[in-house]
Amino acid sequence: MLEMEMYNIYMDGSVRGKMGTIGWVLQNQQEISFASKIAENCNVIQAKLLAILTSLHAVPRPSDVNIFTDSEEAIRLIKKNINNSLLTQNHTMHTILQMIKSSLIIYNIKMRLHKVRAHSNNKWNNEADRIAKESHKDRTALTYNTLWGIDIREFAKPPSNEKK
Repeated sequence: MLEMEMYNIYMDGSVRGKMGTIGWVLQNQQEISFASKIAENCNVIQAKLLAILTSLHAVPRPSDVNIFTDSEEAIRLIKKNINNSLLTQNHTMHTILQMIKSSLIIYNIKMRLHKVRAHSNNKWNNEADRIAKESHKDRTALTYNTLWGIDIREFAKPPSNEKK
C-alpha cells in the first residue's frame, strides 16, 4: 500500500456582488498558493466549496489532507454529501459537492475538515483570506466547466510574503 503524504490546506472564498473568488495555501515541505476569480455567479458557500475542490486537485495522489476553513456550513454540507444524506435544490451547490466527493474517491485522498475562527490571527488563514480577496482584480476567471479539464498544480505558486 502506498504511503500517503500529509498536507495542510488553509482556504477561503469571498464574494463581491455575485462575483466569487477563492484562495488557498497548501503546506507540506514547500508552500504553494492559488487564487482565482470564479466566472459564474456564486454565493459565499459555493466559493468556499470551490476553494476546497481546487485544492484537492493540487495535491499528489494518494494524499492525506487537512482542510482548514472558517466555514461551518461548508464542513456540514461536505460531510452530509459524503454520507449521502444531503438533499439540495441548488443545482450548482450539488454539482460542486459531487465533484468534491468524486475527487476524494478518484484521487484516493483522505480528507479531514477543521473549523478555524475567521480573522483570528492565524497566519495561513489570513493569507488565504488575503489572496482570495485580491483575486477580485484578476482579469481571467475559472468556470465550473473547466475545473476537471485543467491541472491546478500548474497555476499554484509559492505564497508571497508581502502584505498589502
